[in-house]
Amino acid sequence: MSLHQPLHFRPVEDGDDLEALTILIRSAYAPHAVSGLRYWATRQSVEDTAQRLAAGHGFVAIREGRVVSTITLREPEPDSKVPLLREPGTWSFGQFAVAPEHKGKGFGRQIHDFAVAFAQAKGCRRMVLHTAQPATALIAMYRSWGYTEAGTCDWRPHTNYLSVLMEKALGSPSVQQMAATSVADATVEIVPYDPTWPLKFEAERDLLAAALRPWLTGAIEHIGSTAVPGLAAKPVIDIMAPVHSLESSRAAIDAATACGYVYYPYKADLMHWFCKPSPGYRTHHLHLVPHTSPLWKHRLVFRDALRSDPALAAEYVQLKLRLAQQFRTDREAYTEGKSAFIESVLSAASTQGHTAT
Repeated sequence: MSLHQPLHFRPVEDGDDLEALTILIRSAYAPHAVSGLRYWATRQSVEDTAQRLAAGHGFVAIREGRVVSTITLREPEPDSKVPLLREPGTWSFGQFAVAPEHKGKGFGRQIHDFAVAFAQAKGCRRMVLHTAQPATALIAMYRSWGYTEAGTCDWRPHTNYLSVLMEKALGSPSVQQMAATSVADATVEIVPYDPTWPLKFEAERDLLAAALRPWLTGAIEHIGSTAVPGLAAKPVIDIMAPVHSLESSRAAIDAATACGYVYYPYKADLMHWFCKPSPGYRTHHLHLVPHTSPLWKHRLVFRDALRSDPALAAEYVQLKLRLAQQFRTDREAYTEGKSAFIESVLSAASTQGHTAT
C-alpha cells in the first residue's frame, strides 16, 4: 500500500519556490483583473511575495507534493494607516490564494481555518481582512465564514477600488474552540520517515528541559513513531516528560504554554497533554506523565520494541497505512484501531520480561 498524501499545511520554508508561489497567486486573482479590479496580487513580483512573507506568517497547503493554496498572516501593525489594524490582538490575512484548478474544493476554507487556529493560539482575538468593495462574491463568501463589515479603507493608487474591511471576533481559545478547529488537522496523514525528526526532538528537548526543570524527575523522551528510525509516521514530534504527579506538576502547564504549547485536557486523568503551535497546525505534542505510571512504562516499551524489531515495525506501518486510509478524517478511530496491535506488543514484551531502556 502506498503512502496516502492528503491536504497538508505547513509554514512557508526557506528554499520554497517563491516564483511558483507568485505564479499561483497571480493566477488565482487573474479573473478579478479581467473584471477590471486591480488587486495587487494580479501583478505582484517575486520580491513582493518575499517581502509580504517576511512581514508576517506565510503558510501553504500541499496536495500530492504540490502547493495548492497559500495565506499570509499579519500581526497587529502599529504603523498602519488603518486604525483597526493597529489594535492589540487584531491580526489580518492577505496573499490568500487557491490554485485555479482546485477552486471549489474547500481548500481555501481549510487553509483559512488552519491559519486562524494558529493566530488564535498566538493571542489573536480578532481576524481582519480587506477586499475590493465591488467583489461581492468574495464578500458574501467571507460573510458565510462569520465575518462582518467593519468599514472601509482606501489603498488607491495601489489599487483602483475602495476596500471593504471585514472582521471576525475569535475570543480566547477554549476546549470547544480547539475542537472546532479540527477542520485544519482532521485528516490523518502518514508520511515517509524524515531523518530530521530526531534533530527536531533534541532541539525541543533542550528548550523544555530548561522550562520544565522544577517539575522533571528524569530525562525527557522521544516517543511515538517519529522516534523509530525508518518508520513512516504522522509528521508530529511526540515528547514525553516525566513528572512526580499530575497534581504537583499542574503549574508546569503555564511553563509549557510560555514555550508555545497549547494545553488540552486529553486523557487528563493520565497526563497533561499539549500541542504546538496550535490545534490547527501541530508540529509537536508534549505529554507530561508521572514517571511511575503504567503509561510511562508502556510508551517506552512499545517504542523500544519497534526500534529493536524491523519486522514488527514494518507490520505496524502497514496497519497504520490501512487505518489512515479508512479513518483519514477521524483521528480517534485511527488511534483506537491501533490499540489491539499495541496491546499485543506490550503483552509479548511483558512475557519476555522486557523493560523500557
